[in-house]
Amino acid sequence: MDWFINNLKNNVDFAFSRFNDGEIGCIMNPNFIASRGAQKGSVKLSNKLKECLIHQQDNYWVGIPCPNCYPKMSQYVNDLVGDYKFKTLAVDLINKNYQKFINEGIPLL
Repeated sequence: MDWFINNLKNNVDFAFSRFNDGEIGCIMNPNFIASRGAQKGSVKLSNKLKECLIHQQDNYWVGIPCPNCYPKMSQYVNDLVGDYKFKTLAVDLINKNYQKFINEGIPLL
């Protein structure tokens, strides 16, 4: 979350692509059904998501699944992206950080 707040405070351009269980599920299995049934995977979707996941660029942040909640998916992603500098958790702006996002992030936006 600090990367997000610091980039906003310092007017640093950045992007945050969030890949949690639904997106990674579609990458790992093109027939995966994500978003509680609202999004059916496909080969085209799987390929595009993977392309976005492995893209590397300064301040292109990639949020990945939590290793405690989704250990197989997290390991799969770490095998793909390695020690990428701009990697964080997919839930970085929500869950335990939600109040900080509301209190500090929203005013900066």
